[in-house]
Amino acid sequence: MTSTLPSRELLNELKLAKGKNSLIFGITEDRDGLSQLLKSNNFDVRLIDLRDNGNLLQMLVDWKDTPGNAVYLIYGLSSQFPAVLGYLNLHRDLLYQIKRPVLMAVSEYEIREIQKHAPDLYRYRSRTYNLKSKGKIETKPIFSESKPVYYKLPIFEEKIDADAIRDRIKLDEYMLGTITDDYNKSEIFMDIAVSYYKLDDLDKGDDYSRKSMHIKELLNDEKGIILNYDRLIQVFLFKTQYRKVIQLSSKLLKLNPTTASTYENLAEAYRMLGQIDKSLECLDKAIELDPQAARSWFNMGLALDDLGRKDEALKAFEKAIETDPEDAAAWANNGYALYYLGRIEESLKASEKAIEFDPQAAEAWTNKSSALAQMGRIKESLEASEKAVNLNPKLAMAWNNKGSVLYDLDRAEEAIEALDRAIELDPKLAMAWSNKGVALGSLGRMEDALDAYEKAIEHDPKDAITYIALVRLYRKLGREADSIEACKAARDLIETESEYNRACFEAVCGSPDAALALLRTALENKEETADWARRDPDFEFIRDDPRFAALLDEFSPDGEMGA
Repeated sequence: MTSTLPSRELLNELKLAKGKNSLIFGITEDRDGLSQLLKSNNFDVRLIDLRDNGNLLQMLVDWKDTPGNAVYLIYGLSSQFPAVLGYLNLHRDLLYQIKRPVLMAVSEYEIREIQKHAPDLYRYRSRTYNLKSKGKIETKPIFSESKPVYYKLPIFEEKIDADAIRDRIKLDEYMLGTITDDYNKSEIFMDIAVSYYKLDDLDKGDDYSRKSMHIKELLNDEKGIILNYDRLIQVFLFKTQYRKVIQLSSKLLKLNPTTASTYENLAEAYRMLGQIDKSLECLDKAIELDPQAARSWFNMGLALDDLGRKDEALKAFEKAIETDPEDAAAWANNGYALYYLGRIEESLKASEKAIEFDPQAAEAWTNKSSALAQMGRIKESLEASEKAVNLNPKLAMAWNNKGSVLYDLDRAEEAIEALDRAIELDPKLAMAWSNKGVALGSLGRMEDALDAYEKAIEHDPKDAITYIALVRLYRKLGREADSIEACKAARDLIETESEYNRACFEAVCGSPDAALALLRTALENKEETADWARRDPDFEFIRDDPRFAALLDEFSPDGEMGA
């Protein structure tokens, strides 16, 4: 930024304001240039970016810890419109307590909004500099004709702070008393509506959203109407009210049928309601409208995975990555799909790629844990699962993985504690129930183990592997009739499993000839080692068969003979 007349006068004023309270507005689009100008003149510049949704006055409370030549340079004010205007106007006196110059870098639009909606704050200022021209302008309020205005409304928040939301409503109501412009008024009505929806006050939310929509209709503000529908859809996605999302998305598509994001939202709602076919139809339409929409490909991968179509899901995740190579969630789900397709090393690499782009992605750490466990890297797997539960203590699959790995380390009691936590978080997680059955069985708690396996089957009736454990336990407890019924129920399911798992199934179901034939094929294909087969409890009913011992001896290294 060149040191023109207004910038020289600004520097002089800042030097005079050292160690004093002073509010200055600088109209500029070159915030970086202004910062460099201040630094080159020996000011300690403290940047505050309001686009991060911080509270400006709270950010200034540490002014005493700054040197005497410090200047606060504020920018991004409009990202917090409209609430910040009412807030600063009401609490402007707090600026008196800050004995450092506060320089707000604003656009012409922002200064107009401050003049209209925070007049007391504007009057409090020391001066206003137009750093875009060659002369200082002490602007008189430059009220322009009413024009459309659209605020960035805070919809997605990790944690709902009810008190903060109520304070925002009060500020919005204060703003309504100062505003005559209908465009601004309609935006504030919608901001209040969003706040009430977050507080689960649907009646008031509906009331204010109708007021906002009514004004926009009177103004023929088609863009604003479409934006309002989209905001409401986002709110109800956030609140998991999926039927409302479907209703609003259908209305929005009548107004604007060519927006891919609306079909994406509709697809997500259908998927969460279990209507996967409808979800896929919407995603096909979204991709037709925008083939480069990474979110559409990602959601298609999720929907296909829900249907068990792992190969197709993997292709969709790969397409999402192709479209957005730094999408951590797409990499994580790509790793998940690869794992269930038996491509373990590729799964690990994909999970590590997800972690590279988002080290806080608990799901990626969970997938990494699964892959490492499958590769026999048990201690590393435990470290990854512990990282996952630390990042997201409410992620049931992470606790499941931790429990499974603890069992592999012969820490069955700890494993059960972790698996109980997984089940507490997701009572329908069949894998956790099944793993709990394994751990309980190792401690000799057969009846408890049986209950866990039955729960696993209840939540996933197509889990062939759990059926193997269930049949084995029925036989050990002398419940032959139940064992036979379970074998019949699982017979069709087991046909798609590996030769090794089918060998286990035949062994527990009392068919030693079939079990041994399948086990030979499995060992030849290196699906498992003879050492593991020697210890696998699923073969306990044929362990005394000399043919079993001979088969394992045939595939065992020297010195590891005998069943």
